[in-house]
Amino acid sequence: RAVGVDAGDEVIMPPLTFVATANAAAQIGAVPHFVDIEPARLGLDPAALAARLEEVAERRDGAVINRRTGRRIAAVALVHVFGVPARDREVAAVCADWGLPLVEDAAEALGARREDRHVGRIGACGVLSFNGNKIVTTGGGGAVIPDDDQLARRVRRWATVAKLPHPFRVIHEEAAFNYRLPNLNAALGLAQLARLDGFLVAKSALAARYRDALADLAGVRLRPVPADSTPNNWLIAVEADLPDLAARDAVLAAAHARGIGMRPVWDLLHRLPMYRDAPRGDLATAEALEPRLICLPSGPAVALALTQGGTARLPAEETRDRNPSADRPQCPGSRDAEAVSRKPKRTGPA
Repeated sequence: RAVGVDAGDEVIMPPLTFVATANAAAQIGAVPHFVDIEPARLGLDPAALAARLEEVAERRDGAVINRRTGRRIAAVALVHVFGVPARDREVAAVCADWGLPLVEDAAEALGARREDRHVGRIGACGVLSFNGNKIVTTGGGGAVIPDDDQLARRVRRWATVAKLPHPFRVIHEEAAFNYRLPNLNAALGLAQLARLDGFLVAKSALAARYRDALADLAGVRLRPVPADSTPNNWLIAVEADLPDLAARDAVLAAAHARGIGMRPVWDLLHRLPMYRDAPRGDLATAEALEPRLICLPSGPAVALALTQGGTARLPAEETRDRNPSADRPQCPGSRDAEAVSRKPKRTGPA
């Protein structure tokens, strides 16, 4: 809404993201329009975006119109998945060619950088999350990073029920929201932000430990880190040689039966019932990666234990120590991984 999206418009976004990305469009009456991801970073593919716009869009009376649906394409949403910076500059260039505002969903990516720029700062606005499962939390809520003062004023007005200043009357100039962050939550967030650098170091150490532990395992590998980027390692994911969703779910079921908190990637958004009929391009990359991506235990308690003298063990290390002569496992779903789920004394955020 802050960048000009109205009811009936379309917002281009990737199918591989948390559902909130699409819900933000749907809740103002707009329609998600899904475009494929690129495999290295899991973010929106700039080449696929450019090709999709050439395929379905035309410029008409100062707007970008989807020839097939007749709706206006009003914005593009880019997601930095798992805290890995997407190809933001390249996507921004495509948006500039078409005159489309870019919104960066950096909900998972506080502390992540691409070259010298923190994510969330290249589009019209960026969005951060301070939900309880994020690297820094206020217990809920988030923040908007606006590109200009006018946009900041609009967001601030809508987040505070559009209340006009007045010495005694309560006047609201439009329908808006009560999204103010309470002072207690803000105080928690400020205390957490003061520790952000330490959290990032701990998360990086956890990722390095996983990388070493998995180095000799066949059929599974940690997701690569782009050379120009510093991820925040919010969720640490592996790519496993699994043929389909049933095989992936069998691995996850075995892990959960042993108390190991491994998780799949989100169900692709175009498979969800409310978005099944949304416009979309060829989503071959997202669909091919969906059964292969598994998120390992990545919580701050495990990460901080590694940097504060703790003894957290990882799946591959337990496997090698207990049965060094066995065939190399095909994915980290064995009983030997159970030590990861044992939480050390909590020293990090809730």
